[in-house]
Amino acid sequence: MKRPFTLLGLSFVLSFALVSCIETVSPGEDVEPEDPDFSTVPAPFDTTGKPVTRLENGVYHYEIREGKGAFKVVYRDQISVHLTLRKTNGEIVTSTYADSSTSPTVVFVSNMSVEGLKYGMIGMREDEQRTVVVPPAMGLAGVPENDPNYDLRNDTLLYDLQLVYIAN
Repeated sequence: MKRPFTLLGLSFVLSFALVSCIETVSPGEDVEPEDPDFSTVPAPFDTTGKPVTRLENGVYHYEIREGKGAFKVVYRDQISVHLTLRKTNGEIVTSTYADSSTSPTVVFVSNMSVEGLKYGMIGMREDEQRTVVVPPAMGLAGVPENDPNYDLRNDTLLYDLQLVYIAN
């Protein structure tokens, strides 16, 4: 009979310990998100002299390194990709390498919100590297004012991509 009470007591102690470790915020108090550490993000890909492919609606990409394998990315695929998004002035917006991460992100191509990025990824093979250039009209031009990417609505977006895996 003591065993259930012991487990219940242990559960209570662990729950209390976890709750006491959580930082609380008073109602109405703003919490500043920590800025990501971009010091481990690789330098932008060098597009000098690289082949350029022009797509519809002003999107184009540079082939930095040719990919391998029999499969190419199609609209329905789930992919694993390293990605760094920069503005044309070189400012990093986001990266899978932020905060010393070495893990790629896993996404469904069809679920990506930036249309120009989808078009720029179609046809990639595993281990391929591309820089995809997305004009505002195919990027974030239509985001509403309350969207966190609203400040990027007029920017041309530069995506350095390395395709790790296609799970088709």
